[in-house]
Amino acid sequence: MKVPFPLVLIEWQDATGGKSDWTPVAVMNEELPICTSVGYVLHKGKDKLTLLPHYIPGSDGEPWGFGEVTVPIKTIVKMTVLRKRPK
Repeated sequence: MKVPFPLVLIEWQDATGGKSDWTPVAVMNEELPICTSVGYVLHKGKDKLTLLPHYIPGSDGEPWGFGEVTVPIKTIVKMTVLRKRPK
């Protein structure tokens, strides 16, 4: 199967917070977590990157996907190209 998108691994800084109970204010300065995501690059713009981890070509030739995630470019710490876009 030839997927018409490049495949990448990104490491990106996520937000944190939203405690579910009362918490001392002094401990609300948590480190920001670094997340790892792998997927096909559907869109890479000036401000955002959209990855698609699940892809099927579809019987009618129309590509289908599931589970896309869009992250702000500014939060990406590292991007590794696992496979370039097929020619």
